[in-house]
Amino acid sequence: MGGKIHVLSCSDDFLLASAAKAVADSCAGSGISVETIDGFVENSDAAVRALNSAWESVFQQDFFSSGKVVYLKNVKFFGTDRTSSSETVKEAALQFIERLKTGIPEETALVIGVLGFNKTTRIYSGIKALASSGHLSLEEIPGPSDRKGGVSPAAIVTSHLQTMSKKMSPAVLRSFTARIGSRPRALINELEKLFVYTAGKEPSVVDVEAVVTRYIDDEPWFFLEAFCSRDLRASVEALHDLYDMKVSTVFLVMQLENRVNDMLLLQNAVERGQMSLSTFKWRSDLPPEDAENVSVLGKFNVAQKSPFVLRGLKEHLPQWSRRSLRRARAVLIEAHERIVSVTADDRVILESAVIDAISSAAG
Repeated sequence: MGGKIHVLSCSDDFLLASAAKAVADSCAGSGISVETIDGFVENSDAAVRALNSAWESVFQQDFFSSGKVVYLKNVKFFGTDRTSSSETVKEAALQFIERLKTGIPEETALVIGVLGFNKTTRIYSGIKALASSGHLSLEEIPGPSDRKGGVSPAAIVTSHLQTMSKKMSPAVLRSFTARIGSRPRALINELEKLFVYTAGKEPSVVDVEAVVTRYIDDEPWFFLEAFCSRDLRASVEALHDLYDMKVSTVFLVMQLENRVNDMLLLQNAVERGQMSLSTFKWRSDLPPEDAENVSVLGKFNVAQKSPFVLRGLKEHLPQWSRRSLRRARAVLIEAHERIVSVTADDRVILESAVIDAISSAAG
């Protein structure tokens, strides 16, 4: 028994499917079939059937080829959904893990795609133990919203543009990702729709605004991205949308303050050679004084933020000078104080501050 077993896990179904399919295709090679079994099931009986079907299929040799790949996709009952709490499913899953220890036939591969493990269970610890002992390979893929290692929307779009052999300017890319947020599947679907609209030609910002759907529940993220991009029109429009959604002005001004502080600290760290923009890590040879300053940054310690957030900050830095960022921070702090202390219209105060901050940066 020497076949290969690959387990991949991600909270996002699109990223998981892309990675798992790539592994399955690489295992298949020329003339080897891939049998797909769906693990996205709604009850315990179906979950048990999926596990049994995958295991039985591994040992059923294809008549027309010497090898075989079995792909058990979208397994959600290893996570936290209702089906995963079934004792029947737990027992079947643990039995399945025990079977994996015995291995699978030569020239056979088993690829399992898991829609996010529940890491507190014996199922996850069992898979981890098998990975540690070399019985299988385990790849845990960061989702777009994961705190560590998340893939940025811009990176997802750029990768798919290369696949499509298409181009998009940085300004259009910012406008495009700002309307959608961090949903990988939506990013790809909207990207393909955009190029259908432009008949394959390189799109403009006007094209994006005309056809790309704005995802409302990512509206605060869109507002912050528009502000950091110094897009005054988009910032004001997003702010009005948030007002219609009854989002607190105090919450919004605090988010802006935090974002501006992050950019200031990152800009300073890069200019002084304290942080690498390729790894987003503080240098280990910082002088004692700098090391102490870094250690007391608290919630504004950009080195503790995820690569997903830091990549976004990096993209916005060229549009702001140190002077304009400091000016924006002063404007926002003053607006925050006025919002919580005076009886004037807090919405007007915040909108004026946003316009002032962006306009001063342009100057």
